[in-house]
Amino acid sequence: MSEAKDPTPRGGVEIVLDELGEAARLWVDVSVYDRAALFKTAYWATERAFLFLSDGGEGKILVEIRSKKPHARDAEQLAREFCNALVDQQTRQIVLSETTLVRDALLTKAFGAGRSHLDPEGIA
Repeated sequence: MSEAKDPTPRGGVEIVLDELGEAARLWVDVSVYDRAALFKTAYWATERAFLFLSDGGEGKILVEIRSKKPHARDAEQLAREFCNALVDQQTRQIVLSETTLVRDALLTKAFGAGRSHLDPEGIA
């Protein structure tokens, strides 16, 4: 794996390909992307790739991506798709945190309304 880093800033993600293009390394900045979003994205990617996650140092997680297809050279495409999915999952995490109170209130009301219809005497 080449240790030369991609000089193009990626806004929280850096991508480096190996010499043959069979593997990609991504350094994901955990101050930009939530760990939950990262692991959900990694789980999504396991359908098409082998993933190896480790501590990348300096507040980053290193993700190595290798295609499940033998001798495939689509690591860059997989890495780019991973980055898009990471943005998607991060957005979902933000929406989840912003709507937790509303969701919980709706669930409480929905299940609470059903509770008033139960006859405790009839449940045995």
